[in-house]
Amino acid sequence: QTGRGRGGATEQIPPGQISPVSRSSGESPPQQHSPPRVTAPSGRATIRGAYNQPGTAAVIGQLERMALHEGEPAEQAPRESRIEQVYRTRPPGRTDTVGKSGDPVILYCNYFKIVNKPDWVLYHYHVDYAPPIESRRMRIALMKNHDALFPANKAFDGSTLYSLTRLHDEVTEVASRRETDGEIITITLKRVAEIAPKSPSFVHLFNLVFRRCLKLYGMKEIDRNYYDMKTKINIERYHLEMINGFTTSIALYEEHLLLNAELIHKLLHKTTVYDVMMNMYNQSRSDNDFRTQCSAELLGRVVMTKYNDKTYRINDIAWEANPTNKFEQLRGGETTFVEYYQAHYSIKINDLQQPLLSILPSARDKRRGVTKPILLIPELCILTGVDEKMRMDFNFKKAVEQYSKVGPSDRCNRLSQFIGRFRSDEKVRGELARWQMDFDDRPAEIKGKVLQLETILFGNNVMKKLNEKADWTNDLKGCALLSTVRLKDWIVIYPQSKRNTAIQFVNTFSQVIRTMQFPAEGPQEISVPRDTAETLANAIKTHVKDTTQMVVVLMSSKRKDIYDAVKRMCCLETPVPSQVVTTKILEDDRKHKSIVTKVAIQMNAKLGGEIWRVNIPLSDTMICGIDTYHDTGKKNRSVCAFIATYNQEKTKFFSRATIQESHQELAYNLAITVKSACDHFYRINGVYPKRIVIYRDGVSDGQLPLVMESEIPQIQKAF
Repeated sequence: QTGRGRGGATEQIPPGQISPVSRSSGESPPQQHSPPRVTAPSGRATIRGAYNQPGTAAVIGQLERMALHEGEPAEQAPRESRIEQVYRTRPPGRTDTVGKSGDPVILYCNYFKIVNKPDWVLYHYHVDYAPPIESRRMRIALMKNHDALFPANKAFDGSTLYSLTRLHDEVTEVASRRETDGEIITITLKRVAEIAPKSPSFVHLFNLVFRRCLKLYGMKEIDRNYYDMKTKINIERYHLEMINGFTTSIALYEEHLLLNAELIHKLLHKTTVYDVMMNMYNQSRSDNDFRTQCSAELLGRVVMTKYNDKTYRINDIAWEANPTNKFEQLRGGETTFVEYYQAHYSIKINDLQQPLLSILPSARDKRRGVTKPILLIPELCILTGVDEKMRMDFNFKKAVEQYSKVGPSDRCNRLSQFIGRFRSDEKVRGELARWQMDFDDRPAEIKGKVLQLETILFGNNVMKKLNEKADWTNDLKGCALLSTVRLKDWIVIYPQSKRNTAIQFVNTFSQVIRTMQFPAEGPQEISVPRDTAETLANAIKTHVKDTTQMVVVLMSSKRKDIYDAVKRMCCLETPVPSQVVTTKILEDDRKHKSIVTKVAIQMNAKLGGEIWRVNIPLSDTMICGIDTYHDTGKKNRSVCAFIATYNQEKTKFFSRATIQESHQELAYNLAITVKSACDHFYRINGVYPKRIVIYRDGVSDGQLPLVMESEIPQIQKAF
């Protein structure tokens, strides 16, 4: 998705400056190539879905939930071949899904019904620019010169255009002059399809119109969400601003068109990255000290570009680069950062010697041909979110939560008030009326049931009835665990500088396990000079024996590479259950005992012990969970994790992980995995499971039909 530029030149293009000329052609419009992300940090996401995938697979991505993605849609399939895209979760033929137990209750949700549906045919066009224009704001401004082509309604997001007007030719070419440099831009419009109001593809238009209404209402788009900049909250002590906003989407659910809305908040720093770097430069003792401070403070932080409100994570600092450097554009030709930002955003860069921020290209960038790091200008970026120091500051959390923590009732009221004000706005009301659209100002109601409170069973047959908040944290503190495994041989590894923290951890551990009735002997304590990936891996390799039951590693940082090295060693090279704890959280005196208690509970679970259970009356039932994990460090691999209960109490688990293609959400080889789980269930119980309940995580609503088509048949093959 390309964000909005801040340059004012695009808005000064006079309409009709160059008369449109059209041509009729059976050819496809020229392929569009986006400018390099190396200098302009704004990407474009492809609209994926029914247009380029056969069968039910077309469901994926067509309904992009809330935010619309702009880009180059793939070639569209004929209308008769499209799959109706409706989120259906009720089994066919099932009219009643109400259970027998529980007390009836009316629930309100963060969905609002679309009450008016238009009755006309819509024409869908794909718009290309030659040469390519990266700024969405400029693309929209250039197209605005030709509004005379569409005397009826028009909705345009920079690449996809909807209108009630049917252009005579399938392919139409027009031209506009770009004011910033006088270059003639050729605009190609290709009529892709006709869309009837009852088509689920209409959802894209509804989202476009709703986004336009949000802009008319005065809200600002940042990273595909909309924020009310007029209600900024200053947190002066931390030099931050909090902006309130809404994430919204329109989609079909059980054949009902619903608007989903949710309250969101964003923290913005008042200073640019350049300001932060200059402050560190003034306080540093040398260039090396300055660079070290910058790396420690900025690497891994998320920044937002001021000119198009896009967010990026800093991977490195290009100290040898500066804004006067030249680069090769994807469309050809060289330019400098200074020239590029002046031409595309009308922005003048002040410090020509500042280093640049380096961003690794995403998978989407690589598909667009961007293979080198994306470089950003520090003075054009502001920091977002919070740093580690703020995250550990209790007062900071308290200051933020007084504005961001909203209870269910207040959340529902705020959403209703927002929708009410939004609908009553004159500009919004007029725009909705043009498209014969409107929506209810009250949240949708759902008939629900309040179930009986569950009873938790702990060790020694102790039973605790849940409270209304379903919170049994305090009950755990005074109860024995359901079953435990005696811990005889275990190791604690820690950096020498954290020796006192390690001693305190071991002492507290020996105290908290008494009430749990978790028998454990003292650990072997291993000190290493520094907790680097290499030293920790060597310590594990040297001291873990065949009899070792558990390795506990205390780390002084949250570095992922060190954590990964520990887990790789304990899972692959020296298989042994492991527990990693950061020393910083152990050094918080207010939470120390609570943290150690939770660590002890996790250790018992990893050894095969049971924590607690509830009464599940279904016998011979296997409950499974499936999820998919994508490791950004592995280019072509992701992992599908499968877990299943194998005892009657549903407290012991069979697990298996399979490697599959990168970013492949759907699980394959499930037949073998489920059969193995069923065989393990048989070995323990003497019978195969009569029922299998599956919890599937990691897929969007739009992927549910594909899960049904792909994964359920695999599971059935296991029998």
